[in-house]
Amino acid sequence: MAKKKRRRKKNSGATRGASQPAKGKKFLSTGQFSQAIKIFRRLYKETGDDQWRQPLLAAFSGRINQLTAKMMHKEALGIYQNAKLLFPHYSPGLHVFLLLKAGKINEAAQTHRKAAATLAKKQKHVIEETFAALLLSGQESADILTAFPDDSALLMHFPHADRALRAYSLKQDADALASLQHIPFRSPYRNFRLALKGMIVFHSRPDEAVSLFEKINHDSPFFRITLPYRQLLPGTNERTNQKTFSPFDRKIIQSLTGLNGKTIILLDSLRRCGKTPSSLYQCLVTSGKCLGHKKLRKICYHLLPHAPEKFSDFLRRFGGIRDRFEACRLQALAMEIEAEYAGVAEAWEDACKELIQKKNPADNLKIALLYRHVAEVMEKYPGEYDVREIREKLQKSLQYDPDDRETCLRIFHLLQNSPAEQYRYLNEMLEQFPGDTDILLLGVEAATRRGAFKKASRLAQQLLKIDPINTRVRHLLIDAHLAHARKLSGLQKFELACRECEAAALYDRANLGRGKIEICHGLIVLLSGDEAGGMELVAVGEDKAESPLLARFRLYTEALLLGLPKKWSKSFTSRLKTELRSTLDQNGVLQIVDQIKNLEGEKEKTLQSIVSAVIPWLKKGAKLNWPRDAIRSLCHFFYHKRYHDLLSAYAEAATKKKFEDPLLLFYSIYAKTAGGKKRLTGKQYNQLNQAWNDARLSGDRESA
Repeated sequence: MAKKKRRRKKNSGATRGASQPAKGKKFLSTGQFSQAIKIFRRLYKETGDDQWRQPLLAAFSGRINQLTAKMMHKEALGIYQNAKLLFPHYSPGLHVFLLLKAGKINEAAQTHRKAAATLAKKQKHVIEETFAALLLSGQESADILTAFPDDSALLMHFPHADRALRAYSLKQDADALASLQHIPFRSPYRNFRLALKGMIVFHSRPDEAVSLFEKINHDSPFFRITLPYRQLLPGTNERTNQKTFSPFDRKIIQSLTGLNGKTIILLDSLRRCGKTPSSLYQCLVTSGKCLGHKKLRKICYHLLPHAPEKFSDFLRRFGGIRDRFEACRLQALAMEIEAEYAGVAEAWEDACKELIQKKNPADNLKIALLYRHVAEVMEKYPGEYDVREIREKLQKSLQYDPDDRETCLRIFHLLQNSPAEQYRYLNEMLEQFPGDTDILLLGVEAATRRGAFKKASRLAQQLLKIDPINTRVRHLLIDAHLAHARKLSGLQKFELACRECEAAALYDRANLGRGKIEICHGLIVLLSGDEAGGMELVAVGEDKAESPLLARFRLYTEALLLGLPKKWSKSFTSRLKTELRSTLDQNGVLQIVDQIKNLEGEKEKTLQSIVSAVIPWLKKGAKLNWPRDAIRSLCHFFYHKRYHDLLSAYAEAATKKKFEDPLLLFYSIYAKTAGGKKRLTGKQYNQLNQAWNDARLSGDRESA
């Protein structure tokens, strides 16, 4: 018989004819690290070129990770040692880790002692925790004890950990807990402390045990000793066997646990019942007689809001619900769970009225909470209720709990479309909560917007006494002084205006003002007639800015705010436009938008003049590759400021990217209708309706 010809080995199409570097990169990208090591090692040895250093190290690391994932630690150690021949300083922490995994404890301890100073903090902690586990287990303890200095945390905390473990084994829980108290949070025995404490409280406080076990990292050597407990604890993710009980199983369980036959039947029924509240209710009323009538009624009662179809069955089995408030509460809760938004708020208010009729002072807090919940329900459906109705419910809640700060703040924010009323309400809050930092901050912002600079300064000083490092307050104080300086400059009181700038500079720690104080000060000096001194200060301010673009924009903005003569304002406008022509990136666009946001409260005419210079440039920015969240934020700002041209450009860009976002769809349609001036088409109406439903069902209240 003719001898078979040997088939030629075919090269893969991807690497046929490719250069060695290209082959190496392909092997590296496809996880063929052994082949990549061969190629890059040859290239590195032959050329000595450092460009092959990184891919070779990446190939070594990839191969080591592959082997450790397969529990082939000795083989991984061999690969590491090959890498170390080429790169003597290659990851000493990894070396210690591999030695430990390979069972070479003595060598690992000696290596750690030599390399400890070079290890990263987290890596060092993981390694020392492994040594701690070995010490407590009694393995190679002599080698570990000699490898670490006496003042190391590993050795200093070992006696306390060892004493706690011995006390636990003797069932001396109090002594064990006392010893654990001596182990600090940053100790290598931290996870051991959590594990042992959880094991001690396992029977008496299972919830606390769950909390303690959840704090232990899964890659910690002390995690495994908690596994038997975690499988038994409620609230863990461990799944139990779903097999049903046979009659023989029931007898065995009954004999081992001492449970009666009816209880075993209930347990069996619970294991087999469906996952819906209705099926659980049916299971309990059918097999739960062992619980007793009173307990069974209580459990079924709590299930009713989740299974409203069982109301009539409950009344037939257990009798009526005498408390009218409870009946209304159950009905409202059931409607809310079923997402029947029509009438949910009214149902809760009916329950609230029933409680008010009892005229029991002890119910005041409950009534207040119910009114707050009614307001929350109304906020979920903005198309059904207006802001005034929501505010009324919150104000009613304050009649029963007047000192609830969060409710007061919610009312304040709901008054944003009524500035005068909002300001009056803020003054009331300042009297009611005189030392509250959040409310003081709101007071500073509001006073600055209204031009009440002395009041803003007084409130800010009060706030800084409570929170001396509050940068937001310092920003507001700087802005307040600069706004006052502009006002004085407009009255030709240049000396007083300069003093205000100097006062602002007192709060400019760590270049907080980013040069805007010096720019404002310089332009005021310029207006006073000192051109050289003014431009010198302006130059200092420009140098302090984050970028040349921001420096030019701040200078241009300040010139308009101070009303500089056209000779100067034209010059500054020209400098800004020159900078805009050479700069267009996402960071620059976001910086300019932030500067425009900071101009809130300025006169509309001035603001329009400022923004008009950058609108064409901002429109070009819509063509940049924006992520969804960034373009959503920009559209949100342009929508509220009614910059329809910008909104149209950015919303159109979002549409082209096909972002699935209800709010972006709204912005796109809003821009196409010229800010609502044009009528909606049928298609646009249907799109908006679908977007509203999507936002409402996903819980996105702002978009809805």
